[in-house]
Amino acid sequence: MYYLKAIEKKNFQALNNLLRIYWNNSEQQNALDLCERVLQNKDFLEKEQDLGMEVLIFLLVNEQYNFTLSEFKKEGNLLMKYMLPIYYVVAWYLKDELPGEYEKAGNEVKQTVDEIIETIEKIKSEQKK
Repeated sequence: MYYLKAIEKKNFQALNNLLRIYWNNSEQQNALDLCERVLQNKDFLEKEQDLGMEVLIFLLVNEQYNFTLSEFKKEGNLLMKYMLPIYYVVAWYLKDELPGEYEKAGNEVKQTVDEIIETIEKIKSEQKK
């Protein structure tokens, strides 16, 4: 309850804690609902880009590729504007569903995309230990 109130008051730092609590307590749907809510929030995306990136990486570490892609495809969503490298990361993971999309990333973006993929794979590997 504390975390939800904090998030409502735009204390977005509470978001990471609540996502992990939900996920670790087998409440993945609550975590996804929360992600959906904040990823549609213009204030969040404009002011908390680093945290937004963390939320998206959290989703990808937990292999929520299709969910993340669906967030990018929602009409009026600002994710493409603020989180474009993550879109190409999703395209990399969903090569079969998005053939050739990853290759569309420009050289500047591709380096960032590759670094994000490396980070995601490292976190996944550490979680398996």
